Amino acid sequence: MILTWLIVLVGWLCGWQLLLANKTLRFTSKQQIHQPFARPSLSIIVPARNEASNIGNLMRSLRGQLGPNDEIIVVNDGSVDDTGIIAEAWGARVVATKRIPIGWQGKSWACWNGVQASSGEMLLFIDADAQMAPNGINSIVFEYLSVQGCGKGILTMQPYHLMKNAYEKLSLYFNLIVLGAIASAGRKSGGFGPVALCLREEYDDVGGHAGVSGFILEHYELARRYASMGYPVRNRYGEGVVTFRMYPSGFLSLVRGWSKGFATGAGTSSVRTLLIIIPWIAGSLTAFTSLINHLVNGSWIGNLAGTAIYMSYAIQLYLLQQRAGNFGYRTVVLYPLALMTFLWAFIQSLISTFFVRRVEWKGRTLALKEKGKRA
Repeated sequence: MILTWLIVLVGWLCGWQLLLANKTLRFTSKQQIHQPFARPSLSIIVPARNEASNIGNLMRSLRGQLGPNDEIIVVNDGSVDDTGIIAEAWGARVVATKRIPIGWQGKSWACWNGVQASSGEMLLFIDADAQMAPNGINSIVFEYLSVQGCGKGILTMQPYHLMKNAYEKLSLYFNLIVLGAIASAGRKSGGFGPVALCLREEYDDVGGHAGVSGFILEHYELARRYASMGYPVRNRYGEGVVTFRMYPSGFLSLVRGWSKGFATGAGTSSVRTLLIIIPWIAGSLTAFTSLINHLVNGSWIGNLAGTAIYMSYAIQLYLLQQRAGNFGYRTVVLYPLALMTFLWAFIQSLISTFFVRRVEWKGRTLALKEKGKRA
């Protein structure tokens, strides 16, 4: 009983630590984004593989936000659908990738090809399932240019997760752990994958995607590469600026998508991050199992205590999820469903990463080597 209370208490305190750490992800200059300002030319690079259902929405959201010297390059990464046709219809320049070289992963190769075809002084990488809010481009660029000191480094963003179906909200823990891991790990924490902005000159200096060509989580390693070379790395919430809808094609696609690199991410996380997240997960699970145990075997006092512990975690989750997506109060009250989904996907990811040494994604087999980190 004492051990149960200790796990619950330590986990709950770690949850508050996550909440405090997440404050570093807020925009610092958002109040000024509507003021006109001069900026360098921008190349928007969109790696896209079988994104016909998404690419039009992204292109539509970008309309009217480009300067006279800006460009949109959609890298058609071996798509077998109408991704390229739709992108061209919206006025984007479409670049087709050649066969992926040995030692490269698909997204790194696509991003690298997009950079080689681009001409802008700034590079903005955006996943095809994202959508920009009105004036979102200016918001991101202004935040990026506001940094002081030597070099601008890299700015990455995690979009606000918009969900329409109930099963999509089972990704609660995935979203919160991604945000918490980046926020709590300090200066060399890595970065988010869906949106990243950098200067071409500095991108070339750190080796760009060629320097992280074999990593599944190329965005994470690219940001760490910037940090290791002394450049600023800033990670931000996308709330009010950029959104995405992940895995709308069904529950299994959600599990497969999150399984793709989650164990790899855990394996590269700092000890500090793991010492926060693991007790928090353990405490969340223990709060639920304790409630069930009290309801089955306990007195009314035990039932009341179990319910109070459970709801303390639910309230904490509600505060944590507010900037992550439109999960809502029902999702956090029923949080064990999302927790079980996370544990299931994480176990699958462990098996794929450390035993099978490969994962399947969008019709490709991604081989893993060097303890699941590089191919």
